[in-house]
Amino acid sequence: MNKLFSIIILAVMAFSVQAADKSIKEADSKDSDKWDVNHPPGEAYFADIDVTQGTWMNVDVSPDGKTILFDLLGDLY
Repeated sequence: MNKLFSIIILAVMAFSVQAADKSIKEADSKDSDKWDVNHPPGEAYFADIDVTQGTWMNVDVSPDGKTILFDLLGDLY
């Protein structure tokens, strides 16, 4: 029973490695489809946002205590 279980586990692991390798090769073949932050796909537009409150925000203070960094709506300020 232990040998059968071990064989099944090895077969599942081998299949997983093959599937992962195939996914990596497919991703590499689509180099032209990779995201380029300097040239995002689609039409771009600017939107002015006036925000006085935020939730789920992160904040940090510089080591000298003179500057703060926080994120809001996916951007860093």
